[in-house]
Amino acid sequence: MTYVNVNMEQHVVLEGFPSDVGPAKKEKFRQVFETNVLKMQLGHTNFTLKLLDDANGFVVGAFLDCKTVTQADTAVAKLHKYPFTKTSEIKAYRWSDFTKFLETSEHYSAAAVTDASSAATGSSATAGDQQLVDTTNTFMLDPRARPQLLTKAGETYDVNIHWLNNTRGALDLIRGPSKDPECKLWSEMDRRAKRLQTGIPNPMPMWSPLGNYLMTQHPTGINFWGGRGFSPISEIPLAQVEKIQVSPCETFLVVWAGENYQFWHIAEARLIKEMKAPATGDWPVFKYNTSDELVGFVHKTLKGQSYVDIFKASTMVRLIPSNDPEARHTIHPGENERLTSFEWSSSNPNLYAFVVAGEESAGLRVHVERIAYSGFGDVADIVTLTRRNFFQALSVELLWQGDANSLAAKVTKLKGSDYTIFRVNSSTVSAESLELKPVEGKQVEALRFAWQPCGNRFAVIEQEKGDMDTPKKWAVFYQLEKVGFKELSTYRTEGHRLHWAPRGQRCVVSNFERSAIEFFGVSGALTERSPHPQFTMIANGQHHMVTGAQWDPTGRFFVTVTSSLEQQMDNGIRVWNVNGILILQEKMTRLSHVAWRPLARTVLSSEEVAKIRQELPETSRRYVAEALEEQQKTESATTKRKTELEGKYKKTMDAIQAHSVEHEWAVTRLEEIARAPAHKHAQKLLAELAAAAAA
Repeated sequence: MTYVNVNMEQHVVLEGFPSDVGPAKKEKFRQVFETNVLKMQLGHTNFTLKLLDDANGFVVGAFLDCKTVTQADTAVAKLHKYPFTKTSEIKAYRWSDFTKFLETSEHYSAAAVTDASSAATGSSATAGDQQLVDTTNTFMLDPRARPQLLTKAGETYDVNIHWLNNTRGALDLIRGPSKDPECKLWSEMDRRAKRLQTGIPNPMPMWSPLGNYLMTQHPTGINFWGGRGFSPISEIPLAQVEKIQVSPCETFLVVWAGENYQFWHIAEARLIKEMKAPATGDWPVFKYNTSDELVGFVHKTLKGQSYVDIFKASTMVRLIPSNDPEARHTIHPGENERLTSFEWSSSNPNLYAFVVAGEESAGLRVHVERIAYSGFGDVADIVTLTRRNFFQALSVELLWQGDANSLAAKVTKLKGSDYTIFRVNSSTVSAESLELKPVEGKQVEALRFAWQPCGNRFAVIEQEKGDMDTPKKWAVFYQLEKVGFKELSTYRTEGHRLHWAPRGQRCVVSNFERSAIEFFGVSGALTERSPHPQFTMIANGQHHMVTGAQWDPTGRFFVTVTSSLEQQMDNGIRVWNVNGILILQEKMTRLSHVAWRPLARTVLSSEEVAKIRQELPETSRRYVAEALEEQQKTESATTKRKTELEGKYKKTMDAIQAHSVEHEWAVTRLEEIARAPAHKHAQKLLAELAAAAAA
C-alpha cells in the first residue's frame, strides 16, 4: 500500500464567524469576507476559500488553502483574533497544529534537568532526539544567590557574563569567547564595523526586563538567547533596526525600522501588526501596562493636537471608550487642548495618568483614570478618578511609585518647582502638596525626586534658592504617613543623583562630575519612643572619572562604571556592598557598558514571603557559614599551593647541591678560578701592594 504525504502546513482553519450566516447569506458572506478581510489583510489572491456548514446549512468555519507555507504563516499571523464584527472575532489555526496536538502523549515525562553549573558549560536538556528550549531565568536557581553581571570590553568588544563572587571579591566567568566561540556573535555588528555601535537605543547586547532573554543585533535581525547555556531562542528577521523595546512581561517587541513600527510576539517570532507613524525623539513611544495586556500611544497631529490610543497588545486593535462608541481615539482632551504626557501605573495594570495642557491662562491639568477591559471586543470602560488643575505651571512630570498606587507630579513654575503626591485608593484619590521647609535658614527648591521602589519613602535633593554658582544642597528623606509626610532626616550633600536600592533600605547619592558617592540607609531598631527609622550616612567613596552607576536587582551590590562611551581613560568597574565597602575593583580596556541581569518577578505568595522573612536570621547565618567555608577553602588552596611550590623549590635546590657534590664542582670551581688570567693578575697586584706596604 502506498501512502501519500500531503503537506498540510499550507492549510489554515478559520472559525469564529457570525452565527447567523445561513444558506441564503452564504455567497454574500463569502464575497464580503474575501474582499474586506482576505484581500485587504493578505494582499494577494493566492488562496482558496472553502466554507464549512453544519447540518442546518449555517456557516461554522472555513478552510483557507494557501499556495506556500510562508503565505499560510502570514495568513495565521494577520487573521488570528481579527475583529470581523463587534461581536465576532476570527480565529486562525494551521491544520498541521491539530495533527501535532493529536500526536502529543497523554503521559507526562519530565525533561532532564542539570544543575546551575551547566550554564557555565553551555549544556542543555534533551528528550530523545528533540532539543528542548528552556527560557527559564536559571541563574535564580543558584544556591549561593550570586548576581550575574554582563560586561562588554576589549579591543574586539568581547561580551562576558560573570558571577559576582563577593567572598573573594572577584568576577567568575560563566560564558564568554574564551569559553565559547559562539559568544563572538553577541557583538557581531561591532566586530564588522570595527567600532562600537551607538545602540538601539542602548549598546547591544542587552537584557530583557525580567532577565529571561539576552538580546543581540545581527545583520539578519535581532536574536534572543536564553535558558541553560544561553541557547538561541528566536530571531526577529529585520535587517535595518534602529530602535527596539520589550514589554514589561517580555511578551512583545516593538521595533522601529525605517518608516514603520512593527509589533512582534517574541516567543513565537510572529509579526502582529505594522503601523506607520512619524518618528519622534522620545523612546519608548509605545507604553505597555504592567500585565502586557494593553499598550498606550500618544498620537500627535500636524495641527498640534495630541491624543492617546490604547490598544489590546495581543492584536494591536484600538480600544474605544464605552461612553463614546464613535470616538476616534481612546483618550481625547477637549477643544484647544493637547496631551503632554501619559504614564501607566508601575504596580496596577488598570491605572494610568496623563497631563493636559489647555490655553495659557488655564495652566496644566493632571488626570488619574482607571480602565477596565474584559479581553473581548474593542470596548473598554474608563472611569476618571480625579482631575487637578495647576495654574501658571510651565510643565508637569509624572512619576509612579514602584509597588504602590502613589503618583508624584513635579510642577515647574517660573519661581521654581514643587511636588504634589496623589494617593490612589480603590475608589478615591487624595492629593497633597509637598512643602519644602527652609534648611539651615536657607530657602530651598527641589532638584531631584526619587521613590523608594519597595517601601513608602521618597528622597528629595533640595538646593539653595538663588543665582549662586555653587548652591548648597541637601538630601532630605521622607516617609508617607496616613496623612501628610514625615521628614526623617536631612544631610548636606554634593550629589545631584538619587539611586534607591530595588530592595532593602539603602539609597546612594552621587555626583559624577566630582566622582563622589554617598551611601545612606536605615540604622537602629524601631522603638515606642522612636517609631520612625532614621536615615544616616553609612559611608562615602570615590570613583575617579565615574560615568554611570546602578544597583543589582537584589539591592545588595552597587556598581560604578567608567565607560569608554563617555570617558576614554581608566575604564573599569568598582563594586560596593550594601554598607558602602569596596569589594571589587577591576580595570577593563575599552569597557563600553555593564549591566546586572534582572530578576524575574516572584511567584511566592505573601504568606511564603512572610515566612522567608522570619527565617532571614537563620538564612543569614547559613550564608555567613558558607562564605567562611569558601574563604577557608580558598586560603587552604592558597596555602597548599605555596607549600607545593616551596617543596618543589627545595627539592630542586637539593638536587642541584647533590649534583654539585657528586661531581666536585666546588673543587673544579676553585681550579678554574686559579687558572683565570684575571685572577692571576689580581693576585700579582695584591702581592705588589703587600710588598709596597712592607717597604
